[in-house]
Amino acid sequence: MPGNPARNQTIVFDLDDTLYAERDYVLSGYEAVSEHLGATPAGADELRQWLWGRFLDGRASSAFDALNENFSLGLTYPQIVELVSIYRNHRPRITPRAGIADLLEKLHRRYELGIVSDGFLPAQELKLEALGIGEYFDAVIFTETLGR
Repeated sequence: MPGNPARNQTIVFDLDDTLYAERDYVLSGYEAVSEHLGATPAGADELRQWLWGRFLDGRASSAFDALNENFSLGLTYPQIVELVSIYRNHRPRITPRAGIADLLEKLHRRYELGIVSDGFLPAQELKLEALGIGEYFDAVIFTETLGR
């Protein structure tokens, strides 16, 4: 808005757990990995439920190593690395928190809006794309573009 002094002010948001619930991204990633492994005797649903239950118990680290061990999948280290890649590079099924899109639309009329967010770059880009709210931001900085 030309001539609007408030447009000279900026509001900056983080992406994860601010504009959407990060746990939704985790579940989406587990679904992608489980679908990839779906031909296993356990089946995709059982794998996803097991991963999700483990996450809800506060045990998110080394999830795919634990999955491999729990279900005796016989995955090699390169196959585990591939699962991490699938998780990080999947097209997430996530939505903005309730009311966020409306809020951003209203704020964008008066203020410059930005995002500063850390995390694995392709995943962060895919999250913003999936949320469908990128149009409201005048600047987006994913810190990984500055170095790890």
